[in-house]
Amino acid sequence: MVGPAVIVAAALVVAGVFKLRDPEPTRAMLRTLRLPSSTLVVAGIGAVEITAGVVAVVMGGLTWLAVAVAYALFSALMVVLVRKGDAAASCGCFGSLSSPPTAWHVGADVSGAFVAGAAAVTSAPSLLDAAAGSTVGALTLGALIVVGTWLFVVAMTVLPATMATTRRDRSSTTAAPSFALVAPPRRIERPTPAASS
Repeated sequence: MVGPAVIVAAALVVAGVFKLRDPEPTRAMLRTLRLPSSTLVVAGIGAVEITAGVVAVVMGGLTWLAVAVAYALFSALMVVLVRKGDAAASCGCFGSLSSPPTAWHVGADVSGAFVAGAAAVTSAPSLLDAAAGSTVGALTLGALIVVGTWLFVVAMTVLPATMATTRRDRSSTTAAPSFALVAPPRRIERPTPAASS
């Protein structure tokens, strides 16, 4: 249980850092919701995310509850943003990497709340306690957490944007689906041979 809980806590820390580095997407999201949206408010949100994630990872136990509550709040915000549709240009999650809010965000945030909540209920240990005793185990766990956190962030930033682009491409054309990594085939016009007389 510790590995998945650390992944969602680490993703929360990454989100907090991105909010501090580039608060504008989060400010825009808060304005869309008609909530206070000053740079100071966004910095406060980022600081709370960083604190909750770090404390849970370092202390374990019931501190995982703070991470679960953060994700539960984000889930509620994402539901409102998804219902607003195009009015919400950004989820505000990861600063300039933020993508438009989607049902994917809701699912990921609900999953984050569930994982951290389960860690709190089972009083999952801290990362340090879980990794104690085996250097190989600690290194393996650390590597899996780094990769898992990266994948979680990519799933919250790149994947929703890619899915939205693919949907737009499909709805704007009746031809074969277009893929961002493959250029559509070009028709080569061959000159017609001149008629001989």
